[in-house]
Amino acid sequence: MNKKTVIITALLAVIILAIVIVKLTTTAAIFGESDERMWLRLNETLPSSIRIMPIRCYDNNHQEGSPGEGDIELTLDNNLNTIWHSAYSPELRKVTLETPADLIYEFEGVDRIDRIVYVPRADYVLNGNITQAEVYVKTQQDMDERMVGHYEWTSDAAPKAIVFNGGLQQPLSVRMHVLSGYGGWGSCAEMKFLKDSALIQPSSLFADELCTKLKEGVTSEDIKNEKSPVFRELASQ
Repeated sequence: MNKKTVIITALLAVIILAIVIVKLTTTAAIFGESDERMWLRLNETLPSSIRIMPIRCYDNNHQEGSPGEGDIELTLDNNLNTIWHSAYSPELRKVTLETPADLIYEFEGVDRIDRIVYVPRADYVLNGNITQAEVYVKTQQDMDERMVGHYEWTSDAAPKAIVFNGGLQQPLSVRMHVLSGYGGWGSCAEMKFLKDSALIQPSSLFADELCTKLKEGVTSEDIKNEKSPVFRELASQ
């Protein structure tokens, strides 16, 4: 590679980096925020799935005294670096068909759960990734819990979704009955209970997907009549 080619390549890299920075800065400026909190607020405000949080949770098998590994509460802390893990020291408690692990979540005042997403550990270690499980639920209409499905998954790190056709109405509890996991263990970074929110149609005020530029001819009256308060706020800036 000659000197001229090196210089051209370096200039292209600088230009691409500059474009990325400008886009990120522009988006942050819109919301008046400069860190990941911007994305949290965006997810809370724009159309998305709503995460339903249990009021209680407990398990029958977890590791104690290990940094970043512990009981079921770590599946709800919104932190992929902390995980529920079955016990391996000083007590060895393998997860098998004969000795399954149970992750139990209880709910109150929830009208519907549409999906459960099991998120495996994110440290590229397969140890404990759930490969076989049954899901049991109890709703306000049920006298006892009932099994809604048997699931077999690969041991990779991809999230695994359980979809309730028509939604799980008025849930009281969900039990993840773990029958097997990679290496004979069980682990989980996050267990997400999701309710699908109604989708809002994109605003017709803007000329681009990032909502940074108004279309030609948009008036203050058009902005005033925008139904979404989020898009109305963006258009007013």
